[in-house]
Amino acid sequence: MVDTVRIFLSSPGDVADERGLARQVLLSLATERAFLGKVAIEAVSWDDPGNPAALDAGLTPQEAINRARPKPSECDVVAVILWSRLGTPLPDKYRKADQSLYRSGTEWEFLDAFQHASLHGRPTVWVYRRSERKAVYLDDPDRAEIISQGQAVDAFFEEFKEPGGALCRSYHPYPSPSEFARLFEKHLRDWLTRRLEAAEAETPPSTPRSPETPATKLWEGNPYRGLKPFGSEHTPIFFGRGPETDELLKRVRDGVPVLAVIGASGSGKSSLVAAGLLPRLAAGAIPGSAHWVQVRCTPAEQGDDPFRALALAIIPHLPPGAHTAADLAERLAREPRCIDGLAGQALAGRTGSARLLVFIDQFEELFTARIKETLRAPFVELLEAMAESTRLRTVLTLRADYYEHCTGFESLAARLRDGSFPLAAPGGRAVDQMIERPAEAAGIDLEPGLAEDIRRDLGEEGGSLALLGFTLERLYELRRDGTLSRAAYRDLKGIAGAVEIQGEKAVRDAGGRVDARDLWGVFDALAEVDEKGGAVRRRAWLDGFSDAEQALVQRLIDARLVTGDRADDGRPWVEVAHEAVLRAWPRYRDWLEQHRDFKLWRKHLGVWMDGREPLRGLPLAKARVMLGEWRDQLTAGERGYIEDSAARDRRRKRLLRGGAGLAFTGLAAAAAVFYPAYLAEQERRSPLYRAADWVRIEPGEFCMGSRGKDEPPGDCQVDTPVDPEARPAEKPPHRVRIEKAFLLARYEVSFEEYDRFSYDTNRRPPSDSGFAAGLAPEAAKRLPVINVSWEDARAYAQWLSQKTGRNFRLPTEAEWEYAARASTRAPYFWEGLPGTACDYANGFDRAHEQELKARFGMDWTPLPCDDPYATLAPVGRFRPNRWGLHDLAGNVYEWVADCYHDSYAGAPPGPAAWMDGTECASGRRVIRGGSWGDGPAALRSANRYWITPDYRNFNLGFRLAQDLK
Repeated sequence: MVDTVRIFLSSPGDVADERGLARQVLLSLATERAFLGKVAIEAVSWDDPGNPAALDAGLTPQEAINRARPKPSECDVVAVILWSRLGTPLPDKYRKADQSLYRSGTEWEFLDAFQHASLHGRPTVWVYRRSERKAVYLDDPDRAEIISQGQAVDAFFEEFKEPGGALCRSYHPYPSPSEFARLFEKHLRDWLTRRLEAAEAETPPSTPRSPETPATKLWEGNPYRGLKPFGSEHTPIFFGRGPETDELLKRVRDGVPVLAVIGASGSGKSSLVAAGLLPRLAAGAIPGSAHWVQVRCTPAEQGDDPFRALALAIIPHLPPGAHTAADLAERLAREPRCIDGLAGQALAGRTGSARLLVFIDQFEELFTARIKETLRAPFVELLEAMAESTRLRTVLTLRADYYEHCTGFESLAARLRDGSFPLAAPGGRAVDQMIERPAEAAGIDLEPGLAEDIRRDLGEEGGSLALLGFTLERLYELRRDGTLSRAAYRDLKGIAGAVEIQGEKAVRDAGGRVDARDLWGVFDALAEVDEKGGAVRRRAWLDGFSDAEQALVQRLIDARLVTGDRADDGRPWVEVAHEAVLRAWPRYRDWLEQHRDFKLWRKHLGVWMDGREPLRGLPLAKARVMLGEWRDQLTAGERGYIEDSAARDRRRKRLLRGGAGLAFTGLAAAAAVFYPAYLAEQERRSPLYRAADWVRIEPGEFCMGSRGKDEPPGDCQVDTPVDPEARPAEKPPHRVRIEKAFLLARYEVSFEEYDRFSYDTNRRPPSDSGFAAGLAPEAAKRLPVINVSWEDARAYAQWLSQKTGRNFRLPTEAEWEYAARASTRAPYFWEGLPGTACDYANGFDRAHEQELKARFGMDWTPLPCDDPYATLAPVGRFRPNRWGLHDLAGNVYEWVADCYHDSYAGAPPGPAAWMDGTECASGRRVIRGGSWGDGPAALRSANRYWITPDYRNFNLGFRLAQDLK
């Protein structure tokens, strides 16, 4: 026989979120196998959304509720949930036994249950209290009411204490709604288990069992989403992000106008908002949010115009026929402040607390080639107008590696400083919930040990969640007898292998062959790369593929690695299902790495073509090289543009040499005079060598390395203060004598200087990794060159020596530290100089801590000060050391000449580079000085690391030394 259990939920209106979560708990427990067919759970509350009570107008609200619903004392369990309100006062006729008034209907419900339980042993009464303090603002018109209600709650709980302060009644404090749900679920599950055990113990063995109740599930079908994000309809299978959802709700409740969820690709940003935040808002998690209008879009979902995407999302909520998508998109771009009036139209007829909530998913699309560059700034202006409107709330998701693109816009950077929510990888318990709870909802089992295997393989990378979903989706398809097995997981090669297996099957035809040409066309169309080497999926029109390529795309769709839909005009498009595919599938990842430089250059070529000006100078020289290497992969339009630019350049050069016809004699004569003068002016502005940019470093002696605490005395340690951060590679400190003066560059080599070398030697210029975005052209040219190897730096020194007749080289490690210390002995060269560390070093500082942690995952302690630059700074922007040298600490690591050794044991006593013959036996070279992303320990004068000589990175550059004749 099925046991019916009534659960009464008693709570005021400020904990509507908890009421909604409690109902989800009841629904989930009712379908658990332990209780299915044995227990029927009935929720009882005054505001049951699925069974609204008819309230008789002739009765008080409490009387009407009591008639329409069982009273608390008539139920089996009563859960009283309180936070900042005790609830609505009752009429005078409601009085306690001592004739005092009830403070509210909630107190009446509690005492009705509590007093009945004292006499009859039932119901079970649990009281929960949210411990978060509610903010009260001086200008809040409801301030007096908020304070009064808070005092009523405090008075209610004072009665849980004896005169001496000891508790005579129990309650459960909880910090957030999701934690309440966890507590309530545990309490109720334990209570139901005990109730069933007691009932079974009282049932005689001969009693016939009641027939099995047909299985009821919360979810039918596959409960895992694969590479697809969760939506609001997937709330029954969305688990593991309760605390994060609580925090987002708190930010929305506090009135944050633009809330940005920032995290790695594949970290679950979209799902957190769509299946976590939005459904709870729709359920009334904060007062009035059940009446909000929610819209969702992505910037590039309707092509290259983000305004059209937003317009199509809003139009269904506006008066019918009032706007067309094209007209509304144009108006939003032209008059961004019209969004306030549009919000008013969308909210017409709703309560005054209603808001238009705009969810802009995948906001990073705004900064990719998918969106017209000319529309980016206007869309950011629209976002600011949305932030200034009291009728709107904006939530967006952003890939962490695109955060810097946002900081190029002052208004957007300010909004993100106040509204960023970095999304970290989930912890172990959360991952278990993501694996196990959807299986429970769908009525399937996991083989013991499977969850542990998956959690171990998943690691701590936030971007792995998409791969987790894909693997679980495949495991469900491979289930046997309703169980997901460890054997199937091993066959999939774990988290890392599931995508690869599916991809490799898809790219092979019926004969098992891979057509490289078709693969090129599909891979190229469906992904782009950014300046930092990251991969970005790209939407492509299906009719743009050949028949063979379309067949390959269909196989990828069948493998669920590619997805597709139709635009509003019916034209079909396809895109990679998730960017995790671009990382996890080795074939695609390697293909992108192999073609990265080409794809980046071709993206820039498209910008030049849009400008309708022919290529000249360095861009043309590079285009000629790329045309020779990649002719078959360029379109006819791209090839024609390069060839036309080259022809124009040849004609221009003939004119300048005086080779034009008589009609151009005057022009040629003028060119012969002025063009050499132009070149001379360029050389004057940016000569290959400026004496003022070099500092003479005089001979001397110093102690190289660092001394740790309790180090034994040595020949140098008297002169070397203790350094708490000393590392073994910096020991032992040893005396070095610099016998001859030498010159050291005042600044690190800049992009402007290195570009001349690239052009002259026909090399591909290194990427600035996007750090020049938003900088003035002059500042961008003065950024220290990055993404250069030790071999590149040495080649630059040799080229400059040939051009100038001087002897340029990389400094040795001893020369570098001698110059950095500048006669100082403390760990940092600025100690004793006026100012803070941030005056002398561009490092990981307080002002940009959260930004860099969100983008790059840094977890070390920042400098205890602020500097103006989040990443790379133009050379010379920070104070110099005593020699007058800039940026020796921070900005970029600097290559030096030496081979790396694990300690200074056996180091030479002089300034020569410490080598292992002509090459480094270990294959390691030394880098010094720390970078913009490093904390205090890396900025010490003694700090040293090693890198292989072919390595390039966005925090690695160099400066040159020069021998004096």
